[in-house]
Amino acid sequence: MKTIEHFYTLIRAYEPIQVGEPIEVRAHMLATTLHCSKRNVKLLLRQFQENGWIDWTPGIGRGNLSTLTLLKPWKQLLFGEAKKIAEQRSFSAAIQWLANLSNGHELKTAFIQWYVVNIQEEDKEGSGPDRLRFPSYRPLPCLDPAIIYRRTENHFARFLFDTPVTYDSDKNQYVPHLIHHWASDDDQTWRLFIRKGVLFHHGIEMTAGDVCMSLKRHHSRSPYHWISSMISTCHELDRYTVEIKLKYPFPSFLSLLTSLGATVVQTASLSQAHPIGTGPFKVKENTDYRFVIEAHHNYFKSRPLLDGVELYFVPDLYEQQQLHPVSDKDNSNFFHYQYESEKRKDFVETSQLDRCCKMVTINATSVPLPIRQFLRQTLDKEKMIHDLQGTRERAATQLYEGTHIFTPSQEISRAIPGTHLHLLTYEGAGNERDADWLTKEWSRYGVKLTVDILPLVTIYENPKIMKKADLFLTEQLTEEDPLLTYLWLLLSEMSPIFHHMETSVQKDVLKQLSSPRTVLLTHVQAVEKRLLDEAVLLPLYRLRQYAYHPPTLQNVHLNSYGWLDYTKAWFMRR
Repeated sequence: MKTIEHFYTLIRAYEPIQVGEPIEVRAHMLATTLHCSKRNVKLLLRQFQENGWIDWTPGIGRGNLSTLTLLKPWKQLLFGEAKKIAEQRSFSAAIQWLANLSNGHELKTAFIQWYVVNIQEEDKEGSGPDRLRFPSYRPLPCLDPAIIYRRTENHFARFLFDTPVTYDSDKNQYVPHLIHHWASDDDQTWRLFIRKGVLFHHGIEMTAGDVCMSLKRHHSRSPYHWISSMISTCHELDRYTVEIKLKYPFPSFLSLLTSLGATVVQTASLSQAHPIGTGPFKVKENTDYRFVIEAHHNYFKSRPLLDGVELYFVPDLYEQQQLHPVSDKDNSNFFHYQYESEKRKDFVETSQLDRCCKMVTINATSVPLPIRQFLRQTLDKEKMIHDLQGTRERAATQLYEGTHIFTPSQEISRAIPGTHLHLLTYEGAGNERDADWLTKEWSRYGVKLTVDILPLVTIYENPKIMKKADLFLTEQLTEEDPLLTYLWLLLSEMSPIFHHMETSVQKDVLKQLSSPRTVLLTHVQAVEKRLLDEAVLLPLYRLRQYAYHPPTLQNVHLNSYGWLDYTKAWFMRR
């Protein structure tokens, strides 16, 4: 055990201890406190004094108390030791050292903030690699597409895995990706022709069998179970050919092949934290403190120009949007928010209005239409944005920004006196503040909310929780293909709308799946309008999504999730 670790043990035994305030201790008890002999206690006390950490005055005579005075803040000393370990060894060694302390949460947070802006790791050639380094507010323990639901996980999954088909939003068409060709004569039986030589991150070639296994593995708690439930059979005709038979003709089946539910995963060695895909990046490290992906050098398309991306997790960062100013030596090179401490930096701002929206779904079964309409009529979205601020920017009237403008019916409704409703939401993403604001706002009109805030995984492991709730506060992610977004929203059992709309709505959508894509898209948009008009779907606001970066970062593009596209960005060396 290091001297400073013995010192930490001593200080913890006498908390709360303040710098410069003497405390009385019994010298003979220190051997028990420090878990060593009386002789070693004397040696340690001498070292503490020589280091300038404490002042020690031994008691004279039997039974007299000794005096201990702390001369330096003990948290500052531990922080300094962690910095030394990071500089001499590694981030992992330093954070593990802090984690081994009995109460290191505050120190770990401060250390991570310091590290992300002060330390630039070098590659084996001695030069700093082209890596993005930035803070985020929560770890990513699971990246398996079969069980991820949130924006950040969905974003990174798009770089770890590939889909058979992609959607080109500029040309409004589907493009072969892991496959080089598809064929279907009747929109029910589809053949996919796999590219040869596509390698997983661990070097094994992807085959038709991997495609089939990835499509069939979505269990009932997967957000993409609705896709696998449409498939009657999926088998490999040969190493590079897949035949899929659907339960019914579906001309827009290619849309599903662009989803994360169709991503090809190496199932033989599947790890939730370190999954293996074929994507342009692969997981190098994934802990509670740091997440690192690095370029897949054998990627079947162009290798990314970035060498990697590093996230450092700082709790409470989402709402605080504040990093502590630490030093002028700043090696951070990317931020999703304009932190106050970073305004001195000569960074370029790239932003877009979020295509997604924060929303509340209202249970059509448990909440009568007049009350649903009353909740909509009494909700001042502009006031919500003004009061809560942050990156909340524009009131939302429908799911997609830029689509049809919804104008609600003008019937005047009233809440029943004593209306009491149950609002469900999940931890993080600003939901706590949103829920608190909604509770206070609607209470002004006689509506009392009981709020449950649960881990998102708890909600999705038991979808009945959503079904029982009167209201669900959540956000709706949008994909590049709008049809895919609507189908997930209306058909997936993991969608809150699925549990809050009338069952006839879903049946109506299923009947339309055999329609051409343009007809089907028009139909699901009409369903959205119906849900808006009936106040089952209540969009709240859209965020302003940001990327702050140095001018040397080129080709900056934000994707449909509002995050940077890592496959396009690169650093211009000067």
